[in-house]
Amino acid sequence: MNAHLFFYTRIKNVDYQAIISPPEDICPKSARKMFLTQARGIINVEQYDDPLTEPRWLYSKIDNLLLWGVGILNKELNDDVFKDFAGRPVRGFFGIIIDVTKQDPTLPFDLNFFKQLYSSYIIPIWELEFDAFKKSSVTADFDIDLFTCISKQSSQISLNTDSNRTNLLGNVIPTDAFSAALSMPDSTSIVTGFSSKAHAYAHEYLYLNAIVAGVDNPEFRIHKKPTPPTPPIVHPSQPKKACRLSLILGAILVLAILLMIINKGCNNHSSKGVPKELASGVQTDSIQSKK
Repeated sequence: MNAHLFFYTRIKNVDYQAIISPPEDICPKSARKMFLTQARGIINVEQYDDPLTEPRWLYSKIDNLLLWGVGILNKELNDDVFKDFAGRPVRGFFGIIIDVTKQDPTLPFDLNFFKQLYSSYIIPIWELEFDAFKKSSVTADFDIDLFTCISKQSSQISLNTDSNRTNLLGNVIPTDAFSAALSMPDSTSIVTGFSSKAHAYAHEYLYLNAIVAGVDNPEFRIHKKPTPPTPPIVHPSQPKKACRLSLILGAILVLAILLMIINKGCNNHSSKGVPKELASGVQTDSIQSKK
């Protein structure tokens, strides 16, 4: 089986990221973004009361690309190499991407397969310092005949393909759900291993189908589409009223200035027409009396 590796985890000195993933010409940005979001969500143990106590399997098909893998504590894949520089246990998602137009996929539902991948591709780079680490892509032919696998087969299980909805499948066997998905031409996703319905329903991860521990009966949730903000209502008459008010105020101001100028001119003209002796007032009369 030919496949491309898709590992979201960390190594000793390099923080969580897509350590190994296909190049853009194989996995376009839109598909890669969705796969990365789902891989992060499957190992999210901080946001939900949902400890990673068992492997969580993910099937996610977007057009011709199928991501298949497991979210798990790294120590389940290797007993010696699983702690970061501070001694904290590391977790990760380890998967493969298959182009379904080039081959009929068979899914290795076996931790031994992923232990082999971990040993071949993670352990050799575990001790790298940040400056020496470079993201890589790996494409390989895998012999999966020695592992437990899932292949397509007819099933009565109905899977959701609506991206605005998440179905909890109830008490179904995971392998039957994955086999049913392989038989479908549509894009869909299935996640198993959660013990929290809130985790499975988290719309940002876009898990369309989920098997949740303790949920025995099927149920679903419709995700509301975000409502676009309502633009403010602007009445056509408002700008005209504002313009008219500005014109009226401007006219009043101009008229007031003109009146001030006219009044000042009249006062100056009146002063120039008064005889000199009258303009002197009482002072003139007192001079004349002395004479």
